[in-house]
Amino acid sequence: VEVLAISNKNPFTLEPLKKYFSPGLTSVLVGSSGVGKSTLTNFLLGFEAQKTQDVSSGSKGRHTTTARNLKITRWGGLVIDTPGMQEVSSDNSPEDVLKNFSDVEEITLTCKFTNCQHKNEPGCAIRAALQSKSLSADRWEDYLEAVAKSASREKRTAKFTRPGRP
Repeated sequence: VEVLAISNKNPFTLEPLKKYFSPGLTSVLVGSSGVGKSTLTNFLLGFEAQKTQDVSSGSKGRHTTTARNLKITRWGGLVIDTPGMQEVSSDNSPEDVLKNFSDVEEITLTCKFTNCQHKNEPGCAIRAALQSKSLSADRWEDYLEAVAKSASREKRTAKFTRPGRP
């Protein structure tokens, strides 16, 4: 994934975006409220078409964009600015967790016990990795959160797919 550091305060940082907004291409800006989707749209258009607001004092975005709009960029491509979302994440399927956290999954496979809860069990590879800092605490917390969301999603899905029910 290409990562670009951009700022509307320095238009030269936005030039690398040109390849994503050229003729024949349609792009969609998606993200939480206040991250700069409409500010970026205004730059891409070359004029202020979308209303923007400062982020609130609590560092929360304010819902300014209320509809999806398809516009032609200064470079000839199309862009859709969307309203802000509360949360943007994957669907947290078990497959996604395995794929996105393969490094953590590999460590869990080296625990002494297959039913390790990663609490105080002897031979817990996760605890050892956290202690040696080869696994960051943030990464471990992100993994636990993804597993919990996946389990919650599976539980919700199961309600609608019970055997014998349409």
